[in-house]
Amino acid sequence: MSSVSHRMLAITSFTLLVAATTFLSQQPSIRQPGRYEDSLVLAPHYIEFLTESDARFSHQVSELKRRLGSAPHVLVGFAASLPISFPAVDIRQTLTENQMAASLDAVDRIVERARASQVIVHITLTSGFFHGMNDLRPAAIQSDVRNAQWFADGWIGVQCRRPARLRHRRCRPVFG
Repeated sequence: MSSVSHRMLAITSFTLLVAATTFLSQQPSIRQPGRYEDSLVLAPHYIEFLTESDARFSHQVSELKRRLGSAPHVLVGFAASLPISFPAVDIRQTLTENQMAASLDAVDRIVERARASQVIVHITLTSGFFHGMNDLRPAAIQSDVRNAQWFADGWIGVQCRRPARLRHRRCRPVFG
């Protein structure tokens, strides 16, 4: 081999080495999967979260993962709603764990189902005091002299903000 050939081979080798180093340095490093604290959570609402059969739920999980895919710092799962069951008791009594067992068991089932399927879950608890009804709400309304927090329409209290000459008309509740 001539010295020119050796020189061309050396230059070509050096050029390839620089190109490969540059290319590899621009590739993203292998990332660790995200944690809840530093991730985007995608959790569509799944109304039948607790009522679906295990087979149907498993199918829904695999479809969710297939359709949304995965990426570092993106967690997928479902949102589930749970209406809390309150018993009709004297509201001056403290509710016991036994009285709330049905709701606590439902929360445990939601968490376990999500854990077993390796998906994240967002649980929305509805009390029946502001949305819907529960067995404790009528007694709570009766005993609350202000009735402020029980208005289902979101209005708090009643205040007239009309001129004195118009106050004989019915006042509309306002936020106070």
